[in-house]
Amino acid sequence: MTATELLASPDYELLCAGIETGDSLHCRRRELRIPAPDGMALAATAYEPLHQAPRLAVVINSATGVPRGYYRHFAQYLASQGCAVLSYDYRGVGGSRDGGRGARMLHWGERDIPGALDWMYRYHPRLPLVAIGHSGGGWLFGLAENNRSADALLTVGSQYAYWRHWPTLRGRIFMWSSMNLLIPGVTRALGHLPGALFGGDSLPPGVALDWARWSSDPRFLVDDAGTPLREHFGNYRNPVRLLAIEDDDYAPVPAVQALAPLYGLHGANAEVLVVRPRDHGLRHLGHFGFFRKTAPRILWDEALSWLRKQVGR
Repeated sequence: MTATELLASPDYELLCAGIETGDSLHCRRRELRIPAPDGMALAATAYEPLHQAPRLAVVINSATGVPRGYYRHFAQYLASQGCAVLSYDYRGVGGSRDGGRGARMLHWGERDIPGALDWMYRYHPRLPLVAIGHSGGGWLFGLAENNRSADALLTVGSQYAYWRHWPTLRGRIFMWSSMNLLIPGVTRALGHLPGALFGGDSLPPGVALDWARWSSDPRFLVDDAGTPLREHFGNYRNPVRLLAIEDDDYAPVPAVQALAPLYGLHGANAEVLVVRPRDHGLRHLGHFGFFRKTAPRILWDEALSWLRKQVGR
């Protein structure tokens, strides 16, 4: 079944039926199951403003192995500012763990992200649509055939994850050994990658092995024959801003800068902005700090302001 056929089918409405609802002071929350184009049901959470009509639709694409609940404070902030927001779990992770059999990281980009974009477009067709990608969620977006439905993309700590883009010898040794030895070895021995090894949720074997294979290849994102996956990156001509966190060991500034040229016409539509923790009175922000409840509010305000500016809202 094609994505178009799926969206028009009665099953779509069943998959998108609310399972749980809940309101906070400023937003309404619904727990959902939304379909990927291949019919896989993904656990998702939709947030909407409680006291105003939404003016912007936002899809949050998670980092590798990070459940959608991690982004709840940021999503609630966006909803309080007039946004309809969707966060979701890729197959094999978090609430979508039951879809992990046979899951690959390739499926996250080619199926799960398109499903999230389709859902948001269907339920808010009159709103401008933007995407936010954290870490892997920023480069997996480049594999989605329908990514042009998003009018702008903001990434946080998204990197060209080939190990040679790490600027220090220690970083290169860590990345090379992780992607060539540790992750493949542990995954094949245990049949999955335990989340304790990288600070996230456990990963299905196909996901972990895709991640390791890509990060060991100088061309990074490649298909099973070794051909670089660039078509949908190149077709994305809308504005892209890549936030590089200065003290991010998982996505150092050179690795973020190396990702920018993949989008559009060799990165002509992409800009890299370095976020320095000390400018915000912080000793450390790192790979995950941007989305924590304790993050400086100005970071969220500036991110939303940039997205609004791209769509005239």
